[in-house]
Amino acid sequence: MATHNYRSMRGASSQRSPYRGMPSSGFPPNRSGMAAGYNTALWPNSYAVRKQLRELGYMVPLGNSPLVNDTKVRSFQKDYNLLNGHYSQEVPGRLTVDGVAGKHTLNAMEWAMLADQSWPNYWGWYVDRASRSRGAR
Repeated sequence: MATHNYRSMRGASSQRSPYRGMPSSGFPPNRSGMAAGYNTALWPNSYAVRKQLRELGYMVPLGNSPLVNDTKVRSFQKDYNLLNGHYSQEVPGRLTVDGVAGKHTLNAMEWAMLADQSWPNYWGWYVDRASRSRGAR
């Protein structure tokens, strides 16, 4: 997966975001195009999903059981939607906040992962920044 050297999610650097023109409403797009509706290479099992959530700062316990009605997944979903409101070109689509790590949440995690790689360790920073500007936290 390619990384990009952006200064901010608004594209303040000379490089333009490759996600310009993506839909800002609806569910997060399936970047992989895989028939399952999400990237099965990234998310082959629940352990991989849990590990990535932890890397993004959502400290779910490691294990192999599916994440259903999970408060940390809800937090990720809320944060993703919050960032969509501020950076809809780079964080496309919106999630249903249900606590289930289903295909739409997995697609959102792939977008979040890409953002975190493009702006190392900034996922949490951008969530915090967007929360404060909206008074959400």
